This record gives sequence, structure tokens and C-alpha cells, in this order.
Amino acid sequence: MIIDLASAQTTPKPLSADVEGVQIDLGDEGAVEGSAHFAGELFREGSQTHLRGNVKVSVELQCTRCVEPLTMALEISFEDVFVDASEERIEKDLEVPVTDLDVELVAADELDLADIIREQILLNLPEQVLCKEDCKGLCPQCGTNRNRQDCDCGDEDIDPRWAALKNLN
Repeated sequence: MIIDLASAQTTPKPLSADVEGVQIDLGDEGAVEGSAHFAGELFREGSQTHLRGNVKVSVELQCTRCVEPLTMALEISFEDVFVDASEERIEKDLEVPVTDLDVELVAADELDLADIIREQILLNLPEQVLCKEDCKGLCPQCGTNRNRQDCDCGDEDIDPRWAALKNLN
């Protein structure tokens, strides 16, 4: 869905859309399952255009420890602020106020909602995704998923730099 920023008024305009998962490329992070639902509003405040809303989406990910697939439901609330790049003043040495750190410059009067949803999903994914809190992960020697079965590898393969510490009592 393309959002026309020129259509924004001071009165909030409600927006609602379903964006198919195939339009949202998460790269190596995972994939959107089904579609993402967006509900929000678009409004203008001076030279800034605000897009505020909520995204509900299910994302297919992999466990960080055992690499098993899992599905995570996300509900993301956000507000993005956009300014037309042609209206921005250009100064060589400019101190940016803290209030302008969340403002995004746009070259055209259009935004692709799929790109905004993609950005919000990536910003809200946890650093570590676990299939369960006590996931045992994979054996570093044989690659066995320790959640499914135990392996006989043990701790025999010790780095020679640490071998002397094994004999300390």
C-alpha cells in the first residue's frame, strides 16, 4: 500500500491495511507468516507528517540455540515522523536537536507501508529468539539437538590452552 503524504491534513485520517507477507522481506531474520495488519492514522503538524499506528503480525523465526523453527506473534505500536527533504535547510555545521532525531527525510510524497512495517518488525525482534526458555541448543561436536536426545560427546575435547586448568583442585 502506497501512502500519499500530500493527502495528510491536520485532522487525523484513519488508515487500515493488510500487507501480504511476500511484500515484507525480512532477509535472514525470518519471514512474515500470512499478512501483517496495520491500523493507524496519518496527520500533518506544521511541516511534519506523522504516521501513527499498530501492526499485528506473526513472524517465522529460528531458535538462536537449536535452530528449530518457531512462530512469534508481534503487536507493535509506533509513530514515524516524515519531513519533505526539499524543505530541510542545509547548513555545513548543524547541531541536530534531540527532537529531530526521530524525523525521517523523504524525497517523494509517497511512502510504501510494506517498508515501514518491515522496519518496525526488525526493530522489535528480540536479540535472542528461543524456542523455550531452557533450550539446550546443539552439541558443538556432533550437532545433535540436545532438546531431542543426549549425545556421548561429553567434554573430552578440551582446548589445549586450557588443559592445565583441568588438573587444578
